[in-house]
Amino acid sequence: MKSIGANTFTLTTHSGTVVTVNVATATTTYQDRGVTAPTFANVTVGSHVAVVGADTANTVAATRVLIGGLGGHRFGSGIRPAA
Repeated sequence: MKSIGANTFTLTTHSGTVVTVNVATATTTYQDRGVTAPTFANVTVGSHVAVVGADTANTVAATRVLIGGLGGHRFGSGIRPAA
């Protein structure tokens, strides 16, 4: 996680690509192991995240944000993270 703004954050992928992630207050869900009701406030600079959503030219409209990355998270629906 590189930076955080109002309803948006940027991250760098394993391959070095910088991706902008846009979140919607009403529709983006968050998962953070050990946190009962995580929100955008749980996303912090330096944390590892996985993002699920539509990727258009390195900008993702996030439907799900998994804080802590893929470790310990399962994608039972077969959805592949966008970033």
